[in-house]
Amino acid sequence: MRYPPCPPHTSSSVLLFLALAVLPFSLLPVVYSQSSCAFMRQTNFVLDTMPDAPEKASGLRTCRASKRTCCTREIEAQMEDQAKTRFEESVHSRIKIIENFFTTHATQFQTLFRDSLKAASVELDLMFARTYGPFYLSHSQIFNDFFERLSNTFVTQLQLNPARLILDDFYRTLYKTIFEIMNPVYITLW
Repeated sequence: MRYPPCPPHTSSSVLLFLALAVLPFSLLPVVYSQSSCAFMRQTNFVLDTMPDAPEKASGLRTCRASKRTCCTREIEAQMEDQAKTRFEESVHSRIKIIENFFTTHATQFQTLFRDSLKAASVELDLMFARTYGPFYLSHSQIFNDFFERLSNTFVTQLQLNPARLILDDFYRTLYKTIFEIMNPVYITLW
């Protein structure tokens, strides 16, 4: 029997999975057509329960034979275990590749974000110092604290405060400070 070629979009991993999942069961047609079970000795299964000659078997899930078979429930369980193990190994190797991909890119993003945050802090500090002079310099700690909290939240992965709370605190403090500078009479009310 000739099978049609795989479509060009079929990935090699799908084909590998199918080959690994079907491999233990590829012996089944041979099991059905033999007059002796001697050929089974070439497998890596424990064959203590295997009959000497094919016989009618019942209660089998994988080796469903309408004819006689050399397969037993124990051999069938070994085939299932082997297929499951091969499948899990294949899945775990794929997961490891994906995990490494995300870890690498997360580290690169974290480095880029940290460097961008540091550059923004330095550039804003210089610009505000030139633009607002002593007003900014006497209150620059507000901005330093803001960038420090952002850095701790996003770069070190502490996640102690969500960004929204950090921004709320920053703007609340900034508004209060600007209000106090613009309205020195109201300083005592705060």
